[in-house]
Amino acid sequence: MPAASSPAQNSSFPKTWGGYVETILPLVAAFLVVPVEDARELPEWLREIYSWGLVTSKFAHEHLVFSRAAWNEGKWWTILTYCFSHQDVSHLLNNLFSLTFAGMNVYNHTSTALEFYTIFFSSAGLSAYLTTRKNELQLMPMAKSFVPRNPFPSSWIRLHGWYNSQANKIAESTGHFFSQFVQYRGASAGIFGMVGALAMIEVEEAWLWMRDVWSCIREYGSVATSTRKRLALRCFALCYNALSIRGAVQNEFMLRSTNDGIGHNFHLDGFISGSCIYVAIKCARGLGAYIRRHEIQRRVGRSRKGRS
Repeated sequence: MPAASSPAQNSSFPKTWGGYVETILPLVAAFLVVPVEDARELPEWLREIYSWGLVTSKFAHEHLVFSRAAWNEGKWWTILTYCFSHQDVSHLLNNLFSLTFAGMNVYNHTSTALEFYTIFFSSAGLSAYLTTRKNELQLMPMAKSFVPRNPFPSSWIRLHGWYNSQANKIAESTGHFFSQFVQYRGASAGIFGMVGALAMIEVEEAWLWMRDVWSCIREYGSVATSTRKRLALRCFALCYNALSIRGAVQNEFMLRSTNDGIGHNFHLDGFISGSCIYVAIKCARGLGAYIRRHEIQRRVGRSRKGRS
C-alpha cells in the first residue's frame, strides 16, 4: 500500500534509501530464498534452482508454515517463520511491494533496525497467536450447538436435518479457519503491523502539525507564506496516508466474513498489534530519555555541590 512520505524525526538512524535497503534486504532475501507453495508460475530454470537450495517446498511446508497442529507439536518457531512462506508468485510480489512502501514510512520514525524488526515480527507473531486463540474460544459454544436438547427426538429425520443444517452453517461461514490443520503463510500480518504503526505515526504527525499551526498563529498572528506552503504539503501527506490506511483497513473489515481463503481477521489482528507495539516502543523510548535526562541532571547537581 503506497503512502506519502512525511518528515522524519531526528534520530541516529540514517534516513536514506541506502540505509533502508540495508535494513530491509535480509527480510527480502529470506522471502526469496523460501520457495512458494505453488511454483507452477515460475520458469523451469528457477524451479531447478529452488530444488538445489537448502529450503525446499517440502521443508517449508513441514517446518516453516504455522498452524495450530504445528504449534501443538512443539514447532513454536513457526509463529514467526510463516512470514517467509508464500502461496504463489503473485502473493510474494504483492507482499514485497506493500512492505517496501509501508516499511519506508515506519523506518523513517524508528531509531534502530531492532525497532523496525520488532514491529514486523511481533505483529506477525501476535496475529498468529490471537487468531488461533480466538478460533479455539469460538469452537466451545459451537460444539454445544451440535447436541440437541432432546436426546431422543420423536423423528430421526428431524435430527438428521437439524444436524446437516448446523454442520453446513458452521462449515460455510468459518469452518475452514477452525481446523487445526489450516496453514497460515505470508507476511501480510507483519505488513499490516507496519500499517498499524503508520497509523499511529500519522496521529503523531497530525498533532505536531496542529501544534506548529497554533504556534505560528499565537506568536505572529498569522502563518507566513513559506511556512504555509510547508504546512500545506504536510497536510496533504497526512490526508493521503490517512485515506490509504482507512481504505486498507475498511477493505479487510468488509471481507472478514467471506470464504475466499484469505485470513482477513488475521490482517486486522496484525494492524491492531502493530499499533500497540509502536505506541509501546514510543513510550519506552520516552521513558528511557526521561531517565537519562534525570541522571544527567543528578550528576550535574552533584558536581556543582562538589565545587561549592
